[in-house]
Amino acid sequence: MLTPLIEQFTWLESKFQSMRKNYFCDPKLLSTLNIKNEKMKRENPLKYKMTRALNLVTGRYKPVRDFWLWLEARLFPDRKHGWVFSEFQPDALVTATPGVFPADARLIRTAKKHGIPTFCVVQSWDNLTSKGHMGARPDRLIVWNNIMQQEAVDYHQYRKRDVSVAGVPHFDIYADRSAKKQKNAILEKLNLEKNKAVIFFGTTASVHYPHNVEIIDILVEALQSGQFAKPVQLLVRLHPEAVSGKYKEDLAPYLKYEQWVKYDFPTSKSQTVACDLHKNDLLHLHEILSCADVTINTASTLTIDACAHDCPVVNIGFDGYQSKAYTDSARRFYDYTHF
Repeated sequence: MLTPLIEQFTWLESKFQSMRKNYFCDPKLLSTLNIKNEKMKRENPLKYKMTRALNLVTGRYKPVRDFWLWLEARLFPDRKHGWVFSEFQPDALVTATPGVFPADARLIRTAKKHGIPTFCVVQSWDNLTSKGHMGARPDRLIVWNNIMQQEAVDYHQYRKRDVSVAGVPHFDIYADRSAKKQKNAILEKLNLEKNKAVIFFGTTASVHYPHNVEIIDILVEALQSGQFAKPVQLLVRLHPEAVSGKYKEDLAPYLKYEQWVKYDFPTSKSQTVACDLHKNDLLHLHEILSCADVTINTASTLTIDACAHDCPVVNIGFDGYQSKAYTDSARRFYDYTHF
């Protein structure tokens, strides 16, 4: 039976989440968040100093972190899904995050109330290092690799035996290598030329990286002036959030080079969960990466997707034509713990 997940949360709950992230997580965990908070340091140095000082006091002690989770659970109980546990009495709960999304945190808390074991298949490589202290604590974690397993131990005080390494579930599609053998058919399907190498540029939502169009300008100028060593063609895939998701943007500036660029527009399946793609779109991405000769992106998970296809990767550190402070620069992305 399918039951819709209700993801609504209040302004106050979001404030409690922010306080947990900045004040109550283990200070060892803050490498990425400190970089993200550099803008606060520049714009509101007093608030930054108070945040850091409070974290060093409250985040250092596990009983304080445990108390904060207890307080969140009491103030923001799950009033939407409790009936599911009562009616169906499941043997286990599996979530995709350890409370990164508020609904996941509430479900984990409710399952624990019913004595139901909880498992989290951690969906992304940055969830254990960039999201602060967990919104709820699943009994077991299932992670991508040994690095994430150690992060769970070091930053979230899990026992190693409670963290299983199982690879990247949504990369299972990539294990099918037959697409490589069908390269010409895929190129034809994508309306690309068979005798030209493919430069594949995967954009980032402009709210995070505002220079996508300038990158396309540079690449198209190089194409037009014959600067590449061999014939190439450019395929640009817009970020799902930019097309129809949370950060939907005006696509007109991207389309000025339709004569020179092939565009790919993925659709975001969910309006509440970022980048929840259709399986067909993941298969489509698999096909693109199977025929790409090089992949370009800005600190994206697409880097790992490309590596899974043995496709060379160029990560962009370009900040436009004006010098930017570190707090606004793409440089900061490459200092995040996970990357």
